[in-house]
Amino acid sequence: DIRDTLRVNGLWALPFHGNRLVEGWQISGIESAYGGVPVNISTGASRAYTQSPDRPNYVANCNVQQGNVNAWFNPTCFTLQPTGTLGNLGRDVAVGPGFLGTDLAVLKDTKVRESMNLQFRAEFFNLFNRANFGLPVATPYSGGGAVNSQFGKITSVVGTPRQIQLALKLTF
Repeated sequence: DIRDTLRVNGLWALPFHGNRLVEGWQISGIESAYGGVPVNISTGASRAYTQSPDRPNYVANCNVQQGNVNAWFNPTCFTLQPTGTLGNLGRDVAVGPGFLGTDLAVLKDTKVRESMNLQFRAEFFNLFNRANFGLPVATPYSGGGAVNSQFGKITSVVGTPRQIQLALKLTF
């Protein structure tokens, strides 16, 4: 359930004419942006003697989201439920970080002969080298009930750093 998604792409053939050096240029790009995915916060173990980890209790009127890479969630919003009971925290009450990426390509088509073309491509993936963060650690407690010091921390990135690719293609 990603609530907001935007993907825009386009191609622009530059209107330069006159000689082989200036004509045949194109620019294309893709802009991708979307909101974060829901995160299910669980205790990390089953305190209610079920097959899967339980959810903790939620502290009323507490703002779960903090939005900081080192503390994406507010740990004071949760308490460990008593043994043998289920916690009152709902499913997927928090949202992870979103994604934003820009890809750009510059192309040049050159006619070599009647039936032969040469194409140069320069492609830039993650053009602005933006770090897109992964999901935070979603277990506020360890299996034994101790506080998890990593809870809410983001320790990974999604996607790749900037990549540049050059290519030359001859079609005949």
